[in-house]
Amino acid sequence: MNKLSDLGFAAWVNKRDVGYHSFIYIEFSPSSLNVELFKKCIDEVVDSMDIFLMEISDSGLFEKRLDDTKSVSIDILKLNKESEFHRKDILRGNFLGSEDNQTFDSSFLKIRVVENENKNINVSFLANMAAINPAMLYLFIKNVSSLYSNEFSSLKNKSLSNNINDKQLNSINYNQHLVNVDIPGLAWNFINPNKGKLSNLCLNIDCNIYRKLQNTAILNKLPLSLVIKSIFCFSISLFSPEPKFRLSIPYFKIKSNIDAISDFSIQEIDINSNLSIIENAQCLLDNNYIYLSEQYSGVELLRKLSEISNKREIAPLVYTDLIDYGDLFSGEIKNCLGLPIFSVSRGAGVAIDVQQVIMNNHLYSNWDINTDLIETNAVKPIADIYVRLISYYADNPTAWQLPLYKVKEQLGLYDRPISQESNGDVKIAGNYFTIDRIQSLIQILIPQPVKVIMVSHDNKKNGLILLIRKNNNIVSLTDIRNSIENNFLGQLFFDEILIIESVIFTHYTESDYLSKYQLEWLKRISESQNEEIIIFFDVIKVISLMMSQILKKTINPKTDKNIDFFSIGGNSLLGVQLIIEINKYFLFTNVSIADLFRLRSVYELSKFLYEKNPKISLQTAQIILQLMAKNING
Repeated sequence: MNKLSDLGFAAWVNKRDVGYHSFIYIEFSPSSLNVELFKKCIDEVVDSMDIFLMEISDSGLFEKRLDDTKSVSIDILKLNKESEFHRKDILRGNFLGSEDNQTFDSSFLKIRVVENENKNINVSFLANMAAINPAMLYLFIKNVSSLYSNEFSSLKNKSLSNNINDKQLNSINYNQHLVNVDIPGLAWNFINPNKGKLSNLCLNIDCNIYRKLQNTAILNKLPLSLVIKSIFCFSISLFSPEPKFRLSIPYFKIKSNIDAISDFSIQEIDINSNLSIIENAQCLLDNNYIYLSEQYSGVELLRKLSEISNKREIAPLVYTDLIDYGDLFSGEIKNCLGLPIFSVSRGAGVAIDVQQVIMNNHLYSNWDINTDLIETNAVKPIADIYVRLISYYADNPTAWQLPLYKVKEQLGLYDRPISQESNGDVKIAGNYFTIDRIQSLIQILIPQPVKVIMVSHDNKKNGLILLIRKNNNIVSLTDIRNSIENNFLGQLFFDEILIIESVIFTHYTESDYLSKYQLEWLKRISESQNEEIIIFFDVIKVISLMMSQILKKTINPKTDKNIDFFSIGGNSLLGVQLIIEINKYFLFTNVSIADLFRLRSVYELSKFLYEKNPKISLQTAQIILQLMAKNING
């Protein structure tokens, strides 16, 4: 184990970029627990798992810990009052600013056992998803519970069998089709407050309703999990301007007693109101609309989509289906710890993570909400209608045959486009925006006056130009691009970002900008104004040469300086090589792989080095170029 999985790498980069960990937290309140024995069981399971001998380096690689410690911490506390330990801090998004931050940075798993004055015990598990995925955490808890129950030696792993057959998943037609299917157009926060706050909705579906649904599903020869998923997608479609959207579906496998992997597929959902819930459920079985294969991980697929769309493709809506796995926390876990009383998770780029779980013959629908990306008040109406539809279909078996538009009429449900600008020219994250609306949002992020211009190609409106009025302050295009990418869910892309003199900015009209000739002229004017490009051109040359050597293709410092490293063959491992090469020569700075994920082009990396230390960066670049010239001439 020498590198992070793709999911782990995404979680690690998310922490480095945003400042908040991707994590999963689960809490139990056992009726009784021998704390000393429980700790011994934890120690034994930790000793059996190699992951706890590792740590994550600054370059994003797993490395063996140099000391005798392990990447797990166990706190056993006695308090004089009731405690929710991490729970409130996690939901507020400030637990990383507390003393726990240092422990969590050095630990992949943090376990707390708290006993209050009334002898009530709570046990919590907080896992860093860069290293410990949900399947591994479940396996860890199961093995500790089994050992505690003196059944560890005879444990036969009940694998979390994947309810999607890998061999049937579509590996053809990955990119060009799926890139035209957007994420659902919910009421996203397009300006990200970046506070790290989470909220949680735990919906308990009564066992009688659950049994009615199950019986009707059996009569219609459908898995209950498929029916629940169809009702969920129907609920989402009522709040999205279009009924076609992308859904991220995690799945888990346990390979051995100490190893578990997780990944996710992306499914194209297209809810048809003229079809019944049964017919829509059957459509969800079509593997031609599920995108994953053994060759492509979910993160790789998003990366490939990003290369085509020029946007940072994410999976903000996650649907985790654990219904077919049965009562997940029964057996040893239930005997040792009881049932979970609280659970919440945060994933990279995930706004809503819905987990469907069977516990104690009840159906639990747990909705984790990242309030940076969407407000709880925007999610709760969706959850309410989802519960209402569950009850409706449980009580009305004949409604399973009705087309969805008839169901909407009977229940008084109407499609609710979130965007108030359905006639807007630009589609961002499933919502339609006018140019004026985009311009007003961009103005919140950028202190200088801005203009957003729509340009046409082949008589279609499909390009955006951002003009920024030049003033006496130095404008960093890198900072502007990063600011835009960290907002709008990464879905807003500008063909060009140009810095324009005040007189030109003020007097040119939109019709002037729409002319291809005028646009090319503006680009030349803009580039001539950016004198810093000429100032650090030697740095651009050096970074171009380094990229050329690592990618084994020619990167022209003049024409290719703005090309995305990851769009021309770069990946995380080649990125690590590039970072090592840069740090070998530019000693005054410590560039990380997370920096490369933000600064993906030759120009952005070069400007980053130059701004760190203008004098030393130029001297270093010039020495490197002189040495290379001597080698060539020699």
